[in-house]
Amino acid sequence: MDNALKILLVEDEIDISEIIKINLETQGYSIDTAISAEDALKMSLETYDLFIFDIMLENMTGIELAKIIKSNNNIQNTPIIFLTAKNTEENKLDGFEVGADDYITKPFSVKEFIARVKAVLKRSYAKTSITNEKIILDESRKIAIVNGFDVTLTKKEYLLLETLIQNKKQLFSRNQLLDIVWDDDGSVTDRAVDVMIRRLRKKLGDQGVSIKTRSGLGYTFDPS
Repeated sequence: MDNALKILLVEDEIDISEIIKINLETQGYSIDTAISAEDALKMSLETYDLFIFDIMLENMTGIELAKIIKSNNNIQNTPIIFLTAKNTEENKLDGFEVGADDYITKPFSVKEFIARVKAVLKRSYAKTSITNEKIILDESRKIAIVNGFDVTLTKKEYLLLETLIQNKKQLFSRNQLLDIVWDDDGSVTDRAVDVMIRRLRKKLGDQGVSIKTRSGLGYTFDPS
């Protein structure tokens, strides 16, 4: 299960927690559980691909826990499913306003529960990563994952690399990249593109060779 997607379930009803854990593990997910928001906050939250929070927890509610998650830049884009016995429109609005990706009411069908978990994870993966073989751009964290290792990028470095990868083998002139990355800032010269390309290549290590220079023309991304 080393490569399994990780889910944190915060549920204080042990029987329900066990049912969810067993059924999700049969689907190949790695599940950790906590019985309170306070316990959840002691865990390595940045390692999870999905949070499932019961709303009606003691002391700190699932809504309050979600607000803490959403205030943390490192994990604010991790999807959240709320699980609760409450089914009023007001409670659902509270959940969605804090950033919930889905809201499942008890009692629930296990098959439907699993289907909705899969749907949230599929949507999240589709919008948060751009993959090109050994380079993955994580949209939620604005980093590159190169050969399995996180590589920190500046905002402009990320935008430049994203532009090149999304348009593989397309040639971009320096002026085109200036317009995209620097938003047509007249105070920046095309030499800034060259400097940033050099920095990117260095950060990408052995994958930096995928950014090709076309002498006198510009740059393209070609991993072949």
